[in-house]
Amino acid sequence: MKPPVPEMAERAKTSLETNRRPGNNSRASLFSKWLDKASTHPFLAFLPFLFFFVVLVVLKNNDAFESDEARYYMFSQNLLKGYYSDPPPNFNLWNGPGYPIFLMPFVALKLPMISIGLVNAVFQYLAIVFFFKTASRLGVAKLGLVFCIFLGLNYPSWVELPQIMTETMTTFLVSAIGLLIVKGYQEEKRWQFITAGLLLGYLVLVKIIFSNVLLAFLAGSFFLWLFNRKKPVFRQLLIIPVIAFLVNVPYLLYTWNLTGKKLYWGNSGGMSLYWMSTPYPGEYGEWHNSTISLYDRNETADSIIMFNEKKLQDNHRADYAEIYALPPQEQDDAFKKKAIENIKAHPVKFARNMIANAGRLIFDYPYSYTYQTETSLLRISVNGILLTLILLSALISALNWRRIPFSLRVIVLIMLLYLGGSLLVSVYQRMFYVILPWMLLWVSYVLTHSVRINLKLPVQNK
Repeated sequence: MKPPVPEMAERAKTSLETNRRPGNNSRASLFSKWLDKASTHPFLAFLPFLFFFVVLVVLKNNDAFESDEARYYMFSQNLLKGYYSDPPPNFNLWNGPGYPIFLMPFVALKLPMISIGLVNAVFQYLAIVFFFKTASRLGVAKLGLVFCIFLGLNYPSWVELPQIMTETMTTFLVSAIGLLIVKGYQEEKRWQFITAGLLLGYLVLVKIIFSNVLLAFLAGSFFLWLFNRKKPVFRQLLIIPVIAFLVNVPYLLYTWNLTGKKLYWGNSGGMSLYWMSTPYPGEYGEWHNSTISLYDRNETADSIIMFNEKKLQDNHRADYAEIYALPPQEQDDAFKKKAIENIKAHPVKFARNMIANAGRLIFDYPYSYTYQTETSLLRISVNGILLTLILLSALISALNWRRIPFSLRVIVLIMLLYLGGSLLVSVYQRMFYVILPWMLLWVSYVLTHSVRINLKLPVQNK
């Protein structure tokens, strides 16, 4: 069984021709002209976003390390010296080597930090272009253009543009993978599935939370292929996670040799799960550092003042003292063990922490022992609309699952695996924005084919 490629292509072609038809609207709006330009020359049509991102990088450039920047820079220096983690007794696999590998030329040539920010601007621009190209292939260019504007003007994502952080690259990879999957099923070219697998494999090395997505994707694709071997769509599907896993094999062999553990991508998950399992009232499961300190958080446009540090430390000091007395290689497992104990003893509190985690993922709220600011209202109002569209799309998709193109179903399932895994560990809003290209592609398709909105009310007789 093959997806209805000819019908989809014809529908997309008809949609574009309708927008170009002179008689359709003699006075074409600026939006219609932009849609026409984007449909024919997408790289040119979205250049204003590239210029805008470059200006943001120049204005916000800061040579001082912030957040996780120093760690990524350190790992790239280690790679240039011929190793990744410091050898035992030291031990550090906090993140995968994907982003440090990308940083190696910048570090080796001692280029200024702004050069990395400028590449980030290109990544963000390409993510928008690839998103629109994918939406056009699915015949939802008009709504796709609206969401391109949302992606470009989404101000929380601007924070990472000038920084040595993985979010902008992740957004680019997510958008590119979506385009390759859709093109692969429409054009039936194996190299597109192979390339999608290569990019997915690299994405896992950049963001190791995708390692669980990869394993679930690999297992699910294998069983689908096993029971549907005569259907090419499942054979093509299996190519992607197999190639992605092979990309990760060298790193997995390295971590196996270092730790003796198989399929081990990093040691940051245990600590994150520990904080998600906190059983104490007033704590909502967000991550805290090794000193259990509260701090001013400036990840978005505002700063949220945190307080009551002593109470947080009193609740967790004994656990930390016990865990950090162990050798570095054993600490991750110790955090996981303590987390499982908390979850078993307080399952309802863990469920409540997961709900709070979903709130942080979408609305950047709530945080433990924290003063909130009025800027949270802006995020809640904007993302509240987005959440409503997501829930509506979820309901429509559940009722019409088999009517959705096979390629889009694959993207949605990968996205759900990521979201499901994310809710189990401490997350922040920037981890939600990286998958917006997949999410908005899905919403665009479902709403375009199911919802009709007429902004003009009918004329009523007096």
